[in-house]
Amino acid sequence: WDMVVDIRGSALAWLIPAKRRIVYNRRWETGLRKVEMVSRLMGSATPLDPEIFL
Repeated sequence: WDMVVDIRGSALAWLIPAKRRIVYNRRWETGLRKVEMVSRLMGSATPLDPEIFL
């Protein structure tokens, strides 16, 4: 994978081979919703649309 984004902060993100990894940390909380926070971490000017992959 190019990037793994884990907004739960679990260890699973470290088991998946990836070039870049963003794992949620409570220190990042600023009052924003998680999708907005992760969008900013990824460098997006606007919040990305959340997607669920089953």
